[in-house]
Amino acid sequence: IGDDEKSLHSYPHQLSGGMKQRVMIASAVSAEPKILIADEPSTALDVIIQAKVLKLMKKELVKRGMTLIFITHDLSVVAGLCDRVVVMYQGKIIETAPVKKLFAEPEHEYTKKLLSAVPRVDKKVDRLMMNEQTRSRDDSVESIKSSSSNETIISFKDLHVEFEKRNGIFSSHKEITKAVNGVSLDLYKGEVLGLVGQSGSGKSTLIRSIAGLVKSKSGSIYYDNKDVLPANQKELRAIRRKIQMIFQDPYGSLNPRFVAGRIIAEPLINYGLMSGKDAYKKVRELMELVQLDPDWINRYPHEFSGGQRQRISIARALALEPEILLCDEPVSALDVLIQTDVLNLLKEIRSRMNLTMLFVSHDLAVVRYVADRVAVMKMGKIVELKTADDIYAKAEHPYTQQLLDAIPIPDPSVEQKRIRC
Repeated sequence: IGDDEKSLHSYPHQLSGGMKQRVMIASAVSAEPKILIADEPSTALDVIIQAKVLKLMKKELVKRGMTLIFITHDLSVVAGLCDRVVVMYQGKIIETAPVKKLFAEPEHEYTKKLLSAVPRVDKKVDRLMMNEQTRSRDDSVESIKSSSSNETIISFKDLHVEFEKRNGIFSSHKEITKAVNGVSLDLYKGEVLGLVGQSGSGKSTLIRSIAGLVKSKSGSIYYDNKDVLPANQKELRAIRRKIQMIFQDPYGSLNPRFVAGRIIAEPLINYGLMSGKDAYKKVRELMELVQLDPDWINRYPHEFSGGQRQRISIARALALEPEILLCDEPVSALDVLIQTDVLNLLKEIRSRMNLTMLFVSHDLAVVRYVADRVAVMKMGKIVELKTADDIYAKAEHPYTQQLLDAIPIPDPSVEQKRIRC
């Protein structure tokens, strides 16, 4: 867990996600069980912490001779950890096989879909496999090519964002966290720029600063050659119309009291652009664009799946016809098939609307699929910036290489031979 003495006296909220998960592993193995059931133990972790947790779990299994039942939707993790795989679909077991056989010779169509839907860091593809419900529409879509230019649309100049933290309610001592520490970065019109790094590296804070959701300490953010940081509320409102955001959590980012139509129409109403029948018509068009049935317009968020909720979020973000989409981990909470659908949807919409995207993720395999260029962040700084192909083939910074090495590859013959620190 790290500093054992300090950790022993820490409360859960004082530990990172990876540390909490390691505490749970320690708790589970302390009784020396014969069987350990792990239910999605690495889903919410970044790739480096995930690799450490899985390495610890594997070490304890060998050391204690335990049997592990590992539940996950991440087939890349399965490839390196498991001996045998059971695939479930709609409450039934549809296929069982040794891990190498399942990856090499899947028999059931659903298993084939799962394997085809996994983005790979070691291979570049133009389009991932589609879910059956979107296949008929998307089969006609040709490979989507980059439409980016060399025209700068957003420019960060020596940006600093800091947060203060007190050590207690009555303490006068403050700890300063430098979430963004002197970032300078250009975003080109029409491109998808991937922003990657571990949890806490400053990725989300950086894009939230563009939208004015966090306050910058110093530096500049230029949009259309104008510094947005000194903007007043009226000016910021105009800027936000052109820069929209898709949040990470499809369950927490939608108002549970509003129906889908009201949620999607909210920006139109807020800006006084449409109301009544015009707004209703526009919402139905947006629902069709994101491949949702327009007849679901009066359903509440709890009546939709996670992937469908994220489509509602995308439709809401597109309502004002923005130039830029800020995507903050938009698929991290979704299973692999739904993730594939949403990624394909974002690529298609980007092509149709000539959107510029800043795509935040800790999953470099996902970023390789969507991005033209990739910026790597560590401790609030950009440590490497390259084209998507070059970042994977010619990574120079040790931290970038560490991120790449930590990503599991969905191939047991490769993954089980890899040695990680």
